[in-house]
Amino acid sequence: MKPTLDAKVYKKMCDLAKNAQLQLLVNNLDKINFSKLIRSNLETSKGDFGKIAIIGGNRGMHGALYLSGRAAMLCGAGKVVLASLDTNFKLDMQMPEIVTDNYNNILKHITSYSVIIIGPGLGQDKIAQKLIDDILQINPTTPLIFDADALNLIAKNVTFQLKFNELANKIITPHPMEASRLLNCSLAKIQDNRITAITLLNERYNALTLLKGYGSLIYDGKSLFINPTGNTGMSNAGQGDILNGIIGAIVAQQLDLLNALRLGVYLHGMAGDYLVNELYSGRIGVLATEVAMKARILLNLILTPKL
Repeated sequence: MKPTLDAKVYKKMCDLAKNAQLQLLVNNLDKINFSKLIRSNLETSKGDFGKIAIIGGNRGMHGALYLSGRAAMLCGAGKVVLASLDTNFKLDMQMPEIVTDNYNNILKHITSYSVIIIGPGLGQDKIAQKLIDDILQINPTTPLIFDADALNLIAKNVTFQLKFNELANKIITPHPMEASRLLNCSLAKIQDNRITAITLLNERYNALTLLKGYGSLIYDGKSLFINPTGNTGMSNAGQGDILNGIIGAIVAQQLDLLNALRLGVYLHGMAGDYLVNELYSGRIGVLATEVAMKARILLNLILTPKL
């Protein structure tokens, strides 16, 4: 299955990029070095494939944390630790390989983690605000992925924004509405010129940036990519949680942040495209859980010929 972009959308994005004096590259797998993901060494343990902490899952939103954790485990992370802001959070018995911990313990031992994901089901209450403040006070060098309400909280707090800029190794993954909050502008303005939006997000927040949507954009301040995979059947709850779990798993396996983001976005969309194909081109019921399962299969297919 060869992914394609709508010709009109692609041309518009190319024109906008040219006006911004940027070259728009199609995100594909051609120039990604997969060597860190290939398990050719016979003597390995879970420690060789990274430890991820995922923080969120506030009251009523436990599912987001479960989805992100499952996707990370399915896509190769050695160990996944979930930290919920809700004291009533329970172990994920559908995937008992995943463990839990208190988020304060994770922050106390943050350097022992390969990557931290903050945001799935986080909420915006006082506990969530304190969590963001605590992370920014620590200013860790551990790679961080910020999504969902973590971004919404940063968008509302100028002090957070100033400290956030100082973080060295971070990815932000806003959808258009979150981007509009981060840039304090209308949703229409984001969608009218997504190239300008992602460049502003990158500059203002000093972050490797993914702007989600049709033809998701990836920008690191130098290279700009448009992603060709994904479809309208993926417009449902939980897809962002699956995506950040996939990206986190690839980061944990030591791929550099830009290529981990590129591969994760491509793989997530491709999984959705394959599910649509299995549904005889139907775009109803392409659930996030199924996308994670399909992503595991496709990642193995991508890597197997390279063994």
